[in-house]
Parts: sequence; C-alpha cells; structure tokens
Amino acid sequence: MGIDTRSLQLFKVTALSIFILFTLGTLRATYKAMHLQPRFASYALEWDKVDQLIRQAKTEGYDSITVMPVKNITGLSDKCVSSYYGLEVKTDDALIK
Repeated sequence: MGIDTRSLQLFKVTALSIFILFTLGTLRATYKAMHLQPRFASYALEWDKVDQLIRQAKTEGYDSITVMPVKNITGLSDKCVSSYYGLEVKTDDALIK
C-alpha cells in the first residue's frame, strides 16, 4: 500500500506550518534578546562596580558593607547576595551617584 496524494499533501502542509511557527518563535526570541542587550550591558557595568566593592570589603575582613542598589533584573535579594559573598550586604539609595 502506498501513501496517497492527499495524505502526502497534508503532511507537507503540516510540516511547513510547524517549520514556520518554530522559525517565527526563534526570530521573536532573537529580537527580544537584542532589544534587551543595552539594559543587560548597563546592568553588568553597574554590578561589576558593586561586585568589586563587596569583594574588596570581604578581602579587608569586613563583616558587612552597604552599597548602592543596582537595578535588579535578576531577582537576587540582599539575602542571596550576602549568602554568596559571605558577608552582610545592604543597599542604600543615598549611595546612588
């Protein structure tokens, strides 16, 4: 028994539709990522400054440090950051320059 023409045509249309949907989804995700890149770059620059201050305080033996808040796009809380660095990290809006 062979595949009839109608079934083959339906398979081709279905496969093409799935391909188009995946392609559009990938293009949309790429566009969003490229659109967000400047925000992520800015965040990285700010975080690098804060990271350097925290690491310096840890090296110098401080138990806590207060730093400028970084616009948090990662969802990390002060508690998570403190746990990671091993010293109490607090933020203060007055330190924003």
